[in-house]
Amino acid sequence: MHHTRLAAPADRDALAALIAESCAHLGEGRDAATIGEAAAALCAPSGHVGPFCLLSCGGSAVTGFAAFSGLLPVADGQWGLFLQLLFITAPARGTGAARALMAALARFAQQRGYARVDWNAIPSNAPATGLYRSLGVPVFDRLYYRLDGALLADAARIWPEPLR
Repeated sequence: MHHTRLAAPADRDALAALIAESCAHLGEGRDAATIGEAAAALCAPSGHVGPFCLLSCGGSAVTGFAAFSGLLPVADGQWGLFLQLLFITAPARGTGAARALMAALARFAQQRGYARVDWNAIPSNAPATGLYRSLGVPVFDRLYYRLDGALLADAARIWPEPLR
């Protein structure tokens, strides 16, 4: 049986360990300082934007997390949430931890006045896409883009200035 709760400052070290595990699982190398800063921010949300973090706990162990932030889509002006990462430790996969976090995320949105929750998934991640399909969530017809690293630096330097 899994229970969920918002991360608190006392959860920083446990969350940092989960973030490090998720980075290793996704093949994304991150240094301990960066992971620590992310964990600290997720444990101390601010305002409607966050960032926020829900934890899944099985007994006394933290078994997973959902990291998300608020956003205000310009098209309709209704606050929504963007789920950045849902991660479950290997031993807890298939136990209902992810489903519990998704339900807690939906309750968080409803209770705090957010109109939607958006996220993306790696198409080849069959467990994740299977979970979302089993929850009855339709795929939203959008592409996801990322501008980072050298491309971000080039864009800032080379792309034309906006019209004034």
